[in-house]
Amino acid sequence: MPAVVIWVGRDGAQIFKLSSDQVEIKKIKFTNVDHHTHQVDQLDIQGRQRVFFGEIAQAISGSSKLLIVGPGVAKHHFYTYLIEHVPRLAKRVVGCETIDHLSDGQVAAIGKKYFRLAAV
Repeated sequence: MPAVVIWVGRDGAQIFKLSSDQVEIKKIKFTNVDHHTHQVDQLDIQGRQRVFFGEIAQAISGSSKLLIVGPGVAKHHFYTYLIEHVPRLAKRVVGCETIDHLSDGQVAAIGKKYFRLAAV
C-alpha cells in the first residue's frame, strides 16, 4: 500500500503514488462548466463535485498514507468528502497542506520528503 499525495484543484486532481524508487501519476479531470457563468445551478456543481471526489477516492482506496495538497479550498472540500463518505480513507490522511501550482517533480519531491522516502 503506497503513500500517496493528492493534488486537488478546481479543474482536476493528480494522484502521486510514491515509493522510494518510483512515482506513479494519475490525472483526474473535473468536468465542470465555466465557473464565471451565473446560470449554473449550485446543486449541479455539488453533484459533479461528489462524482469527482468519488473518482479520486476510488483511485486511492489501497493507499496507506495520504497527503492532500493544493492551492485553494478544493483540498479541504475533498477532505470533508472523505470524512463524510469514506471515513476509512479519512483516517489515513496525515496532512492537508496549501501549495501553489508546482511541477509534477516538485509535488513528488514534497511527498517523498513528507513521507521520509528516499529522494528521487
